[in-house]
Amino acid sequence: MCKPRGLAAVPAMALWLFGGFSAAEPAGDIDSPAYWEQGRRQLARLGDGFLVWEAHRDNRWSIWTIKLDGSGLRQLTPLENNRDQSCPQISPDGKTLTYLSCPRGSGPHEELQGTLSDAQRRTPLHLINADGTSDRIIVPDARKYGGGWDRAVTWFTPSRLAYVGPDDNTYELDLAGGRSTLIISGGGGWLPNTTLTHAVQSFNTFSLLEAKTKTITPMPHLGGCQPYFTHDGQWGFWMAGLGGPVGKMRLSTRDWATLLDPAVLPKARDYCYFPNISSSQCLLTFSAANHEKLRGGYGGYVLTDYNVFVVAIDPLALDILGKPVRYSFDPVCNRFPDVYQSPPALGFKSNKAPYRVDLAAPGPGEWVWDFGDGATLKAGGNELLVKSTQLYGFWGFTCDLLTPEGKLMTDLAYSP
Repeated sequence: MCKPRGLAAVPAMALWLFGGFSAAEPAGDIDSPAYWEQGRRQLARLGDGFLVWEAHRDNRWSIWTIKLDGSGLRQLTPLENNRDQSCPQISPDGKTLTYLSCPRGSGPHEELQGTLSDAQRRTPLHLINADGTSDRIIVPDARKYGGGWDRAVTWFTPSRLAYVGPDDNTYELDLAGGRSTLIISGGGGWLPNTTLTHAVQSFNTFSLLEAKTKTITPMPHLGGCQPYFTHDGQWGFWMAGLGGPVGKMRLSTRDWATLLDPAVLPKARDYCYFPNISSSQCLLTFSAANHEKLRGGYGGYVLTDYNVFVVAIDPLALDILGKPVRYSFDPVCNRFPDVYQSPPALGFKSNKAPYRVDLAAPGPGEWVWDFGDGATLKAGGNELLVKSTQLYGFWGFTCDLLTPEGKLMTDLAYSP
């Protein structure tokens, strides 16, 4: 029987990826986890993974996590007296993540923003395993990128990252050796892309980085905030307006377009912020709220009921595939999510469906391929057949093959 690698229901996935089925459109209560259960299962079938984000509970910020299938919701980080935890960012291999431990109430649009002394602002950068173990400080004092929004590192590899120091210069940290090296001077609190060609801060979008001189050439502000980069270093993305859209820019050409239009969200969750893209570039995550129920002014970034969403994207073009799926449901502010998904077993193919797979009979006699979707193919001798599939968004399939002698060969893998 043929099935996408790691998927059980071919027709359902095909419809979901093309928008014929949408986890965001069944009848029911959009504030109920059950309403989104099928969408979470579909995303998880593309590969195991998890999310992290900062949640405002009991008047403090802490890091929470959940699996892509919707199970395992829990607080990941330990509670700290008079500290807030922010800026979670998952390593490229999904084994660890970083976060900042900040003075309570010092985040953007909070009461202590801009009022603390240097000593009071001391902000350790932590590294913690994805399962919540081995929490340790890797930089005694670090900062969010310039302007104060909650981004703090750029991961180059699972053992190398960039962070902003207390002097607002940018450093590369080798986790294996514990050594920090200056990579951007002159202050500003910049975070670079992985190719060291561009850098961002909270409100200055996609400026040019000269790696040899460690200097920045500021570029015109595009409007909006919360800029960041894809892991391949080829794209930038940012909040292009209040509550959306999320914009995307190809850094080599500076051409930009819409990545996420809030119109694809339910009307009661149509005000989005805090975008991030997985290291695989196959998933976009963000938080969304009801624009009619913002609390606290200027987007309600502390008191408003923001909840976390994930949607599949094309990793090369950053086009949306299907509909966003919701992952958090508690009526508190859940913001700045990150998401990890393990690579698909057969890799990713960028050519869009339908793709063609050539199938040849291994020897004489009649051979029968069973694809599990009601279709079969038969070949005799060394006859060449072509199998087409209308799926886009997974990366190959397995099938069963019946030999002329009646022997069933199962789970043969094919990829376009």
